[in-house]
Order: sequence, then structure tokens, then C-alpha cells
Amino acid sequence: ARTRRAVYGGPIDTRTPDTHPDPDPTVPPAPAGTPPTAEATVREVLRNANFTVYFVTAFVSNAGTFMQSIGVPFVMYDLTQRNAWVGASVFAGMVPSLLMSPLAGTMSDRVSRRTLLFVSNLVQLCSALGLWLLAITDTITPWRIIGLLVVAGLAGGFQNAVSHALIPLLVPPRQLVPALRLNSVNYNIARVLGPLAASLVLTGWGYKATFACNALSFLAVLGGILYVRPRAVPRRVISGPWYRDFLQAWTYVRQRATMRHMMAFSIIVSMLGSSTWQLGAGIVAEVYHTDKERLGTLIAVFGVGAVIAGFSMIAIGDRVRRSRATLSAVALYGVGSITAVSAHRFAVGVVGFALMGVAHSVSAISSTMAIQLQVDEDYRGRVLSLFIMFSFLGIPIGSIVGGRLGDTIGLQPTLATFGAILLVYATVLVVRFDSLSCLDRRGSI
Repeated sequence: ARTRRAVYGGPIDTRTPDTHPDPDPTVPPAPAGTPPTAEATVREVLRNANFTVYFVTAFVSNAGTFMQSIGVPFVMYDLTQRNAWVGASVFAGMVPSLLMSPLAGTMSDRVSRRTLLFVSNLVQLCSALGLWLLAITDTITPWRIIGLLVVAGLAGGFQNAVSHALIPLLVPPRQLVPALRLNSVNYNIARVLGPLAASLVLTGWGYKATFACNALSFLAVLGGILYVRPRAVPRRVISGPWYRDFLQAWTYVRQRATMRHMMAFSIIVSMLGSSTWQLGAGIVAEVYHTDKERLGTLIAVFGVGAVIAGFSMIAIGDRVRRSRATLSAVALYGVGSITAVSAHRFAVGVVGFALMGVAHSVSAISSTMAIQLQVDEDYRGRVLSLFIMFSFLGIPIGSIVGGRLGDTIGLQPTLATFGAILLVYATVLVVRFDSLSCLDRRGSI
């Protein structure tokens, strides 16, 4: 038998692992007669204090991050008047996370995920404080912004995949599906309220306050991470260099159709869809010819569409196949992108960004669930890190290419072309890849 250990938030448990662990003490027992495999309700998941504390504090932190994501493009465009610099700031924040993802995924399968999250958020707190100090002392420059974004990005590389991999350890198995849906909606609610708050803060106190709010938000999630107690999960003892484990995960992905499709899906959709709102400052100024302060409203509309779609998916549950939801999201992303730049009217842009918000939420929930429900626990952290890595690779590429082309030929034809390519991609998935039916399976294969 293989030697195994328990990796979780506390010390290593040296007892023989139980194949039927005790139920989570924070969750009330299921009513008599409930089938053991029945999916839990959303209300039951929210009564799980272990999950809910992390859910709330992560929301506060995500909202603060989105506030800063409005402040950074605003000040960058204000300092340079160039879309390429805005794209460079996105690149600086995301590429370091991309570089750290392989190591982060391997570490999350070896050591405490809670510890990794705590250190990651602590470093990001220091970066946010640095931006705020530069702003209040009027010493902020484009290169200094990029430098601090690189630091935050390096730390963030140890957060994104690890935070997704932590969710299955905060809830019993029967609560996993609704917990995953709630986790995605959490992120998208923050996408709504963060930019809305940023708009108010930008109008009342300026971009400096958005940096301060982001720094404060990290204190909430640090407290939440200290509170939660992930359940113990038996794991094999891993030895050897970390890159060998990562290469094993890559082989694991290549041998499974769902994993392969989701990696390709993540980079294509993030490059041609998710990167669009990163160029929002230029779109507001050059396409709609309105005040830059309207950027917060535009991004908030994106979030409203995402939240509505997220709650709808929670209500619908498994009545809609993940394959059908994913294909619809790709096509809707293309339609939304084309709509957003089809006219110079801000109201038309609002409609386009709302459609893209719906597409973003549906695609994120369906694709993440497809992976989470099929991956083996021993590979969870590494496979999710690959998924996040491909997503992060697409956004900065799309931002840089879109920014460069936008400066050369204009943002309208550039983003309309992005949308058209997404529509072609959706057609290829239907005709060539059996409409992604592999996404509908459940359990490791």
C-alpha cells in the first residue's frame, strides 16, 4: 500500500485514513431518508460556516481587487493616453501569475492550501499598500505601477488555482456542485459591486482611494483564511522535483478529452472575450466619446449580466447540460463583443457588455465544474493550475494584441474581429468536436 498523508489547514494527521471520514461538524445532518448521493441545496451549503466565512471574506477581497482594476487602467490611460500602456498593465499583472501557476499547482497538491493562500494574500496586501503610498505621495509612474503589479501577479499565481482547489475541502462531497456554483457567482457579484463602488470612489475621492480600499479588503480574506478548517484528505507522499509532478499532470490532461478541450477553451475565450473589458478605458474614450468615469458603469453592467446568469445557473442546476451551456456562452461572447462596438452610442455598449457578462459567467461556471467533477483529487491542484494558466495566458495576449491593433486600426474593427472569430470557434466545436459532449460526464475517467 502507498504511504499517504493528510494535507489540510492544520498539522499532519498520522492516523490511518478513514475511507468514510466523519461528516463536517459545521453542517446539520441531512433529514432522515435523504439519499446519500443527493445533491445538497444552496441553503444547506450556506449553513456550512466553514464555507460561508471563506465565501464572504473572499467576496470582500475580490470586490477590492476589482476596484483597483478600475483605478489602474484609469490612471495608466490618464498618464500616457495610450491603449498599449493599458494593455501592458494587464500583461504585468497576469503574466507573472501565469509563470507561477505550474509551481503553485504542484505545491497545492503537496502542502497546506490554506497556508499558500495566506502567504499569497499577504504579499498582495503589501503590493496594494505600495500603490496607495505612491499615489498619495504623487510619485506614481507607469513603470512603478507595472513593477508593483508584477509583485502582486507573482503572489496571485499562488492564489487562483489554489483557491479553487480549496473549495472541495471546505464542504462534504454532496455539497460540492452547489458550492462550486456559489463560488463562481461570488466572483461575479464582486465584479458588479467592485466597479460600482470604484465609480463612486473615483468621483468622490479619486483613484488613490481605490488602491486603499483594495489594501483593506485583503485584511478580510486573511482573517477568513485563518478561520476555516479544511477537512483532511488522504494524499500520497510526493517526492522528487516539482516540475516532474507538473509534467505528470500535463500527461494526465492530454489523455482526457474534457481536460484538453477545456484548456483550449480557456485560452481562446480569455484571449478574444475576457480581454475586451480590460480595454474598457480606450473603448469609453474612443468608441463612445464619453467621460472616462463611465468605465466603472460599463464594467459593472458586465458584472450584472454575469450575476444574473450565475444565479440562473444555480436555479437551473443540472437541467441544462454543461456542453450546451459552454457552447452557448462562446457564441454569446462573440455576439456581445460585436454589439459593444457596433455603434458610438454608450447605450449600445451597455447591451454588448451585459451580453458578454452573461457569457463570461456561464462559460466560467460550466467549464470549471466540468474539470472539478472529473479530475482525480491527487491531480486537482495541478490540473486547475493549468486551467488558470491558460486563462491568464489568453487575457494579456488579447489585451496586448487588441491594444496594439486598436492604436493602429481602431478598437471598433479590432474587437468586432475578435467577436467574429469566437462565432467561428463555436461553429467548429459543434461540427468537429461533437458539441463538447465530453463535458457532461461526471467522475474521473
